[in-house]
Amino acid sequence: MKQLSETIDNCEADTLLLSGTFDPSHRGHIRALEEGFEAYPQARSAIVLPHSWNPKKAPRHSVEVRSRWFQQSMEHFAEHLLPRVSIVDCDGLNGREGLGHFDDLLVRNRTKIIRIIGEVGSGRMLDFLQRNSIRHLLVSRVPCHSSSEIKEAIVKGEIDRVRDLVEPSVLEEVLSSR
Repeated sequence: MKQLSETIDNCEADTLLLSGTFDPSHRGHIRALEEGFEAYPQARSAIVLPHSWNPKKAPRHSVEVRSRWFQQSMEHFAEHLLPRVSIVDCDGLNGREGLGHFDDLLVRNRTKIIRIIGEVGSGRMLDFLQRNSIRHLLVSRVPCHSSSEIKEAIVKGEIDRVRDLVEPSVLEEVLSSR
């Protein structure tokens, strides 16, 4: 919790923030960051926060593994972003406690943060951001550009459908953990 709090509390103005389970990370996540930097050219940095507090999702892999996967995905799909992006471990915050702490950080840092959210399933978060006057960017999702859809395709054996969306070593690791 301390690392997360310090990172967000000490971030510079106009810092992009992307959080999610990232199980697995994929091209759509990287594209969301790129869209954030395009929409907010004054943003010099971004924070990526892999977490486990979404009650609708139960990640199969640890935050550490998902953080590493995001790093690998950035190296593969958007190496130019590496100097601008910090991947922050949420220090084991889970469930409502983690989400409550995250919400408090967003409100406290509303003048510095630009929250990137996907259009699907973002109702609670979008309401929260608007109610608390937190800047945000709603990015549209491309079909099969969600971790849930990618996992579903893998379960169905439709590996070729997602091969170009997931960094090769990440995909191999996901396949070997089935």
